[in-house]
Amino acid sequence: MPEGGPQDEGGEKRYEERYGQHLDHYYDEVISHLGQPEALLILGPGEAKLQLKERLSHSKALSRCVVRIETTDKLTDSQIVAKVKEHYGIDR
Repeated sequence: MPEGGPQDEGGEKRYEERYGQHLDHYYDEVISHLGQPEALLILGPGEAKLQLKERLSHSKALSRCVVRIETTDKLTDSQIVAKVKEHYGIDR
């Protein structure tokens, strides 16, 4: 069979479905450790923060939680603390 044929597409589709299920399970595990916060600030590069926010929208327990997203480069622990304090208006 030539490469790129219909069977290759089926394998790729199955891989994407399994990967999506894996991510859903991972995000559900993360969400299970959040408790019931009033608000969440999700920081970071890439798309994972958007995927997590989408998964949070399916959680009945967190339906009233205010979720904010901020795209950032990689941050040190001190930079994360500063961002959270800034976002929530916490004096240093």
